Amino acid sequence: MEILPLKSLTKEDKHLVGLNLYNLGRLHHFGFPVTEGIIVVPPEKLVHQILEKYSHIPKTHLKNYLSHLQAELTKIPIPEKLVRILDDLINEGYKLKALDIKQLWMNLIDKWFYEITSKISREDFNNLKLTPQLISIISSVSVSGFGFFDDIRKHAVIKTESGTLSFEQSLFLENLITHANKKLLIPQIYHWIIEGNELKFIKLSPFTQSTFQVKEEDRTRAILNPHPYESLPKTVFKVFINFPFKQIHQSMDGILFSPNKDWDRDEKIMHLSNLAKAYPNSTVILELPEKRGELHEWAESLLYTRNKKNLLNTQLLFPKVSNTEEFLQIKRDLASMGIYSKGSLKMWFNISSIESLINFDQFLEAGFDGIIIDMDQILESILQRNLEHENLNDKGITLVQFLDRHNFREIIRSSLPILVKGKIAQTEEVLNYLLKKGVTGIITDENVYKSLKMHLFYLEKITIKHS
Repeated sequence: MEILPLKSLTKEDKHLVGLNLYNLGRLHHFGFPVTEGIIVVPPEKLVHQILEKYSHIPKTHLKNYLSHLQAELTKIPIPEKLVRILDDLINEGYKLKALDIKQLWMNLIDKWFYEITSKISREDFNNLKLTPQLISIISSVSVSGFGFFDDIRKHAVIKTESGTLSFEQSLFLENLITHANKKLLIPQIYHWIIEGNELKFIKLSPFTQSTFQVKEEDRTRAILNPHPYESLPKTVFKVFINFPFKQIHQSMDGILFSPNKDWDRDEKIMHLSNLAKAYPNSTVILELPEKRGELHEWAESLLYTRNKKNLLNTQLLFPKVSNTEEFLQIKRDLASMGIYSKGSLKMWFNISSIESLINFDQFLEAGFDGIIIDMDQILESILQRNLEHENLNDKGITLVQFLDRHNFREIIRSSLPILVKGKIAQTEEVLNYLLKKGVTGIITDENVYKSLKMHLFYLEKITIKHS
């Protein structure tokens, strides 16, 4: 009787374990996350010896002897090799102490017995070959489900059976299934779990397009299908969205990806890579953190995403700086890592203070490719107070007058792309001003994306009509 580690399967094992388990093992060799497990090949010699006892009975009457057959099968002893392998796993630190090996063996016997009864009920007497079973070694599962690649719609479909996937997990899983489908060539249904914080494939099964008829309204948030927002009109004025967001917005022009201090290096790379993959036609701007100690690690994640993953739609936004020397030092630090303005790698200057606005000419000489202006920060500096809980609708004129007096004209004349952010930038007074000045676009939050997009379309039509 053969017992094989899933992750050690070779091409020679294919005939022994079957195509589905063999492909699951192949996914591991390709670098995909796959469950720990062992494959137990059924004791077919012993099973056939038992079936031989009933050879004198007409095959069509075998179903009358199933209880006797089940009793005989349960007498097959637990293989010593199985006990030894499970003991070794316990010694290696796997939490299997509560495992009832006898019950586990009985569960396997039951699976094979029901497989035999199914064949007998279908009078499939010429094919009593039994299926090898995978014993997955799993601690705790927070989310589970399955997915497949929809070849008609050209994207992955994800279904959750228990728990809830986060947006990042959904994107990660969609990308995994898309790439796994390319590696295996033959379409599969991918059964998956999240164990702790790790996503793992636990089973594969055959897929045909007719297996699932996916309704539009039944798709999960993980599917990169056109969102209802896709019907939004196009605008010349670009609209970026702050990350994180919950919905899929394929119509947006870009994403501002701000750092989360709790993410480690691998998480930074994963989140940035997933966004860049999911939105290949959008610009993903990584905002570098203000803390200089964290800057190097975030810059590394950009470098890895561009060079190793070849995701060239990623760019970076400098952190807030107080003077040109500080700005030049960051540029030197990045250049020493091989990060500097070239080709598709654009570097955006961050204007978040009155000082950087007024001294724009000096910063411009240091060199950058675009400008992002935090209008809320500028307004707070003008009014000398926090405006988080204030109504900003009556404060737009204050900001517009200040911009006209302090160098905004020079910023426009630089001919560089200019993005603005902040709630004050979304008020009627300021939006009209920005449109007339030729600003490139705006960065907003997801909850106002749709209404802002529609409003911009209306404002652009008015502007054209009166120009």
